[in-house]
Amino acid sequence: MKSTALVVIGASAGGVEALLALLPQLPADLDAAVLVVLHTSAQSPGQLPQLLARHCALPVRFARDGEPLEPRQVLVARPEHHLLVLDAQLRVVDGPHENMARPAIDPLFRSAAVAATSRVIGVLLSGLLDDGSAGMLAIKRCGGITMIQDPVEALYPAMPENALHVGGVDYTVPLAELGVFITQLVQVNKSAEPIEPPLDLVQEVALMARVLADDERAPALDALGSQLPFTCPTCGGPLWALDGPDHAHYRCVRGHAFSEQSLLLPQDGAVVRALWVALKTLEDRVQLLKGIAADAQQRGRASSVEQTATRLQELEQAAAVLRSLLSTPPPQSPT
Repeated sequence: MKSTALVVIGASAGGVEALLALLPQLPADLDAAVLVVLHTSAQSPGQLPQLLARHCALPVRFARDGEPLEPRQVLVARPEHHLLVLDAQLRVVDGPHENMARPAIDPLFRSAAVAATSRVIGVLLSGLLDDGSAGMLAIKRCGGITMIQDPVEALYPAMPENALHVGGVDYTVPLAELGVFITQLVQVNKSAEPIEPPLDLVQEVALMARVLADDERAPALDALGSQLPFTCPTCGGPLWALDGPDHAHYRCVRGHAFSEQSLLLPQDGAVVRALWVALKTLEDRVQLLKGIAADAQQRGRASSVEQTATRLQELEQAAAVLRSLLSTPPPQSPT
């Protein structure tokens, strides 16, 4: 990759609010490419770039498959597609879910770490469960810098807390200061000397990008870990525990991947997965309605503002119920 910094940002529940606070802090001349993954559902209206662009000095749009990495722009993962960095090129792929999500954070962080090594700055914002923890460790192993939104102020602190717990975090920063901190680090990181990424990360990125033939996948997984006596909860295929130096995670021969927490989530059945989809969809629509309400207010359309406010209140109440259900810890299994 040419000498440019790469900022990768991951967020889930509460992430829209965090992004709306963070991105306006970044200057229009930021000498870095900024890539964003926000957990979204298949039913997402696809308005996230437009929403973020209203508050950001940098241009914001969805990433395009095959385009080169260029600085001074914010590129967002599309709904139902992972966003990867392969060499100096972006890939937008509809591969298997990772950590029960597509797009997922770990694929972006891990592939960016291998492609840009010491020139990567990883940022993890509000969210549930632990997507991004393995990716933050990958960035650190490749010489990059990692930071989290201070969990104390995050709407959903689990994601940054889990990254902190496994040792993948260099800095914990208040949201109001993250943009300035990133901007300062970009000036340092863009000239950092690249390093050779660890072989296990290179091999796992090849698995994620599905560049290996079907008959090569099981031997590659054998080289990275050990096959388990149970199967993938998503597809029923063989499942491997990957023996990373700092953080255990799991991958099946068909490409589904899991953190420790997301591997347990499917055991709760289709009801939990349906609740996750419903929450993501509601949060997408809440943010879209807020944008519509702001436009209506600016244009002086009082009746439209009132109708939108009523609908917004209904959706926010429904989302609050789902957040409460999904934030309740599951009962512990007997030991």
